Amino acid sequence: MNHFQRLIVVYLRPHLAKLIVILTAAMVTSCSWFTISYLRKVMVDDVLQVRVGQGTQELASSEPGHVDRPLRDGGWRTRDGGSFRRRDTGRDAGGGLPISRKTKRLRLLWWIFLAYVGFRIFFAALNWGYTYGIARVGQDLVFRLRQDVYEKLQSLQLSYFDRYQTGQIMARIMDDVNAVQASISNIFIRFFTDVATLIIGVGILFHIHSGLASIAIVTLPFYVLIYQVFVRKIRAINHQIRERNAAVYGAIGDSVRGIRVVMAFAREVREYRRFFHAISNFFRLQIRNSILNTALSILCGLVSGIGTTLVLYYGILAIQTGQMTLGDFLYFYGSIGFLFSPVVSLSNMNISIQQVAAALNRVFDVLDEDITIYEPEVAVKMSNMQGEVVFHNVSLSYNEKDDYALKDLNFAAFPGQMVCLVGASGGGKTSLVNLLLRLYQPTEGKITVDGEDIKNVALSSLRKHIRMVPQEPVLFSGTLAENIRYGYPEAKPEAVMRAAQWAELHDYILTLPAKYESYIGEGGVSLSGGQKQRMAIAMTLMTDPSVLILDDSTSALDAKTESKIHSTLDRILENRTSFVVTHKVSMARKADLVLVLEKGRIVEAGTHERLLAQQGVYYSLFETQLSEVEKGVRMNEEDLVPA
Repeated sequence: MNHFQRLIVVYLRPHLAKLIVILTAAMVTSCSWFTISYLRKVMVDDVLQVRVGQGTQELASSEPGHVDRPLRDGGWRTRDGGSFRRRDTGRDAGGGLPISRKTKRLRLLWWIFLAYVGFRIFFAALNWGYTYGIARVGQDLVFRLRQDVYEKLQSLQLSYFDRYQTGQIMARIMDDVNAVQASISNIFIRFFTDVATLIIGVGILFHIHSGLASIAIVTLPFYVLIYQVFVRKIRAINHQIRERNAAVYGAIGDSVRGIRVVMAFAREVREYRRFFHAISNFFRLQIRNSILNTALSILCGLVSGIGTTLVLYYGILAIQTGQMTLGDFLYFYGSIGFLFSPVVSLSNMNISIQQVAAALNRVFDVLDEDITIYEPEVAVKMSNMQGEVVFHNVSLSYNEKDDYALKDLNFAAFPGQMVCLVGASGGGKTSLVNLLLRLYQPTEGKITVDGEDIKNVALSSLRKHIRMVPQEPVLFSGTLAENIRYGYPEAKPEAVMRAAQWAELHDYILTLPAKYESYIGEGGVSLSGGQKQRMAIAMTLMTDPSVLILDDSTSALDAKTESKIHSTLDRILENRTSFVVTHKVSMARKADLVLVLEKGRIVEAGTHERLLAQQGVYYSLFETQLSEVEKGVRMNEEDLVPA
């Protein structure tokens, strides 16, 4: 099943009855012009009754000054040498039309007026219903599709989000889904209405006069050909304009976001030149686009003008020879222009289909993404967790083509123990703790918690008892209180304040005008780096986890605050299993188990004292940090010596 069939079967089939009604209304509405034009034809032929023949005219009335003088037979001679006479001898008091015929024509004029108003109201109501219906179906499609895509994103593994930028994912939810919605009206409905308009319109033209219809139809391909030649160039220019427009926005965004750096380095002139270059390119492309659009308009007008001139020429000849009435000609002439738009629309249908197909591919790529981390049909729900964590020969590869990020990990953390993960950057420390939360799936081996394979544990249950303070804090738009109780929405204000006190954040919050109801903005933009990390700690402590993971979560804190938080953590981590990722050997002194990772492997394991005695990788790391501390102390002492 291709994506279009899937869209129809899954998302449009529930609206099948509505779509049939909408399609019928759209087709009727698209032919409204022919109905209105026909009333005008009747107005000319049956009310005004203008007859043009070879030198003779029969008129229901004449314009002032048109009649030159009367003839003996009761007719009148015109200034152009022609003549006309009235068929009826009975006249009204003014010498005009016969009373019976004038009454009939006035009555017909009244009925035409009522029909005209009635059809206008009918088509307006039908157009409103069609527009509302297609908007309702389209919005329902958008609602369901976005809901399904977002729900799928929430269930995907973290590796999916590693492959795509945030903007790309957002574009699939917003822009691509909007493009799919547009396909309902721009492709599905428009196709049927255009085809119906062409069939009915061409049928009317050939019914009125086959010769003129042939002339009119011949000009349409030239119109489409010119349109297609220019549209390709215009489309390419528009693509470049969108790219340049993005470049302009990028230049503005970089300058505004980095205004402090721009000012600090006195680079205002450089940024101005960069912006000037961006808008200059944008300006040139806009001029080229205007020139092409103008040329397209002129050439299309020329083709349609030539076609119109031919139709006028042969149409007048047909009127003179009595092959068609003036009303027929006006009806024919008005219907021609109404056929150009459907022809162009159908010629561009393939482009629209390709654009929507690309959007559908991106949307359904998300919906069809394989879920590699899922719960079994009968998942284990853990009401409580003791905190025993065991890695059984665990390996991890983010991609089959990549090397192992983790290889052959075997260790055990018993309830209440503190495990410290140390090593150089890129050694695999964060990857290890991500496996505990099942953010990634082990390529080989298994992980057990309290003897249960975490693959068999419900994700909600596992992540309820295991919490992580990430290295880069993630905060949401909202108040401080809303962020702190993010993982525990039912928390009472007292619990929120207690978590903030543990994270050494309470005193700062009390200095704010709105206290815990202070709005922090997207990503905690109003907070410093250290305050964001303390917020992340408070969010995690709020949930009282059985296993706590600290991923280098005190790196942005000053020494005084870090010392206070460590004192708090000493109390909190007591009798609680914890994994601490750090670059600081000072943290490892307190650990029950220190794991030294290098290139994804555990190269050393043991207590702080035991690893020092081995004089291996950990010892070298300890010596390096110790020498840096001693060097810093010496520098501080030298600063105190008077010159």
